[in-house]
Amino acid sequence: MKHTFKFLGLGAGIAVFSIINACSSGTTVKGSDAGNVDETGGATAGGAGNTGGNTSAGGTTSTNTSTSTTGTGGTSTGSNVILDAFNTLAQQQSFLPNTFVPTDCSVNVAAPNDAGGTFQLDWSGSVDVNADSTTPGSMKVTAMFTNWDQKWAVEMNAPTDAQGNPMDLTNKLVTADIKITSGLSPNSSYPFGAQLYVKTGSDYVWGASVWTNIMAQNTWVRLSLDTTAPDGTPAGKTFDPALPKQIGIQLSTGGAAESPYCAKNYAAAFGAPVTTVAYVDQVQVEPRP
Repeated sequence: MKHTFKFLGLGAGIAVFSIINACSSGTTVKGSDAGNVDETGGATAGGAGNTGGNTSAGGTTSTNTSTSTTGTGGTSTGSNVILDAFNTLAQQQSFLPNTFVPTDCSVNVAAPNDAGGTFQLDWSGSVDVNADSTTPGSMKVTAMFTNWDQKWAVEMNAPTDAQGNPMDLTNKLVTADIKITSGLSPNSSYPFGAQLYVKTGSDYVWGASVWTNIMAQNTWVRLSLDTTAPDGTPAGKTFDPALPKQIGIQLSTGGAAESPYCAKNYAAAFGAPVTTVAYVDQVQVEPRP
């Protein structure tokens, strides 16, 4: 059975959580200058079994800025534009956790006021998707999940040019790489899953890559959002890749064939809490084939 999370946000509303509040509530952002978590919206996804799940709309604003070594929205490598290579702590700090508390039955483990597991955002100077990189680095996310229907999401502001205009993502692929080094799903029939998403326009309309199962440890998995055909855009809303607002990555435990929705009557017991260590690297924009 397909399971759909409805992780709705509030557009451009703002709620600021200090690092003290985050730490005391199980959410930790490590590194200097990453103290304030400025998030109130967002959307995350779930999946059931090997079929994954769709997403719903969300919206959030934040004060972090995009990673750019040139000041124009990214580092160009031929036809690709690297938005964040995570080569330094400062680049990792372009991403902040989405701390919106879902209004449905799901749980955001990064939210200080939501019930569930724990969350910690960090930077690694040794793990890199490019094994022979001369400047290795990646974003590290450690989270403890205690049940199905739990997830975390991290986001950056979409890049802009020197004049402050949003980077046009029309007819592009937005990609990122993720791997789990420990803490896979406790039931291989219901694997954890990841998505890359973009929120666009004044309403922060959501569009995502397809749900991607994470089946094996220590294996990089490519997430790819085709901006001409995003997944999970809400009915009646228009996804506008020419006006991106935020770019994010999320990891979810999925719904384990939950039926009926929100009854917590899962097809399989979750069991003991699972601490998952995940790395994210090389967020970039590529031309469509």
